[in-house]
Amino acid sequence: MDLPALLGSASLLVPEEDATENDLTVRDVWELLVGDDWEAALHLLEELAAEAGPPPAEFWGRLGEAAEQYGLGRSAAWCHWRSAELRNGMVRARLTLRPAGEARRTTPVPGAGALRPLWDIGGRSPAGDRAVSIAALWVEGLPRL
Repeated sequence: MDLPALLGSASLLVPEEDATENDLTVRDVWELLVGDDWEAALHLLEELAAEAGPPPAEFWGRLGEAAEQYGLGRSAAWCHWRSAELRNGMVRARLTLRPAGEARRTTPVPGAGALRPLWDIGGRSPAGDRAVSIAALWVEGLPRL
């Protein structure tokens, strides 16, 4: 599917009444598509989806494919990440960093899902012992933290 068709089909998965904090809607996406401003349309769709209820995984898959075609690597990775979250489940958390003098980490946390820490979320092994899970970490809005 070509880029405008991907973005157009993704826009159909966003309710028309949803709006960003600047009152931009899917109608603004359609105007951008008519004007061949595909990158702005893609970013507006990302913003609409972030502020509304979660769209289906298919929406994020289409946006990811469009971002790949447009050469927007980080945006494509983010869209595919969101699609995987909706298919596989997710835990969203707001993390607070310790002051540099108290923390053991000496390098920035990579932002695009490269870090896969162990998480203790209360799981138990079949024997009843504490079990940890591995889950990737994505820092939203920053290349690293």
